[in-house]
Amino acid sequence: MTDLLVAVTPGEHRFDPDQIAAAAVRRWPSTDDVDITGPELADLARLLSKQLTIGDGRHVVVANFHADNQAIGVEGDDDLEAEFIALLTQHTAFPDDGIVVVHWADDIVALRPNMTPDEVNALRG
Repeated sequence: MTDLLVAVTPGEHRFDPDQIAAAAVRRWPSTDDVDITGPELADLARLLSKQLTIGDGRHVVVANFHADNQAIGVEGDDDLEAEFIALLTQHTAFPDDGIVVVHWADDIVALRPNMTPDEVNALRG
């Protein structure tokens, strides 16, 4: 189990939390999609915009979208994390080598569009 951060390198790209949440729900129907809004969550909303809890029946991953939508913190089962990261790369607006993963491998690694979970896992070396 690892805790990692998928971060955008400097540029214009932003993650679309609603689009990613919809794709996650299609892939893992039991996904819990929580928008972080309202006065009771005001302090948290300065940091995060959405949280997804993804389960495949055996494992769980929690994805926290940062408020600026330039980064996603991911924590949980390594293989399910790789599946989620691969899902991120499937969107047509995904920039080529524009997004990196930190704390996944010994070094910062770049993602490419349309990666498979096996390709994401191979980045760990």
